[in-house]
Parts: sequence; C-alpha cells; structure tokens
Amino acid sequence: MGITRNDAYPSKYLKHSDLDGKAITYTINHAVIEELGADKEKKPVVYFKEINRGLVLNRTNWDALEDLYGDESDAWAGKKLELFPTKTTFGSRRVDCIRVRAPAAQELNDAIPF
Repeated sequence: MGITRNDAYPSKYLKHSDLDGKAITYTINHAVIEELGADKEKKPVVYFKEINRGLVLNRTNWDALEDLYGDESDAWAGKKLELFPTKTTFGSRRVDCIRVRAPAAQELNDAIPF
C-alpha cells in the first residue's frame, strides 16, 4: 500500500477525513488557545487522552461542549466526547466538518458500575 497525503504530511489537528465516516468517542484531556495559520489567528483547541491530535473548536462545537459540560473548559477534562462527521454550509457551499455531542447512551451506561 502506498503513502497517502495524510501519511506524508500529518496534521496536528483532526480533520473530517480522520473519522473515516464514523463517530468516535474520546476522553477530553485539556483545552488551550493556540495561534493557527499564517495570520496567527487564536482559536480554542481541545486535546484528548487517546490521541496526540487536537480538535480546533469553532463556535458551534464550543457551544455544544458548553451545553454538555459547562462554560469553564477546565471542567471538561476527563469527560467523554463523541466526534462525528457531517456537513455544514460555508458561504454557498456544503462542506465536510466534525461536530461533537454526548456519547451514545450505551457507552455512558457501560461506564456506570452496577
């Protein structure tokens, strides 16, 4: 099997294609503000315990996290988060994106000892 672009130029941040068309649940490690791109725009990034890559948070995903776990990002550490691939409208185009939500109920139930 040959080398893909992602193999040759790995990104520090998760992309839609990294999810391979399915939802994945990770445990939040921490969130930080980082400078991104040539213009050094500051954006929040959440990192996970299971992987060494972060998810750059747009306002939609920040709001979803805030609804789930509160407005203080330090309180998100240790919480489970499901990332799923979908599409959104950007200008007049439909584009791929990653959205976040609470993990499926079954995963939460598995974590509760009986």
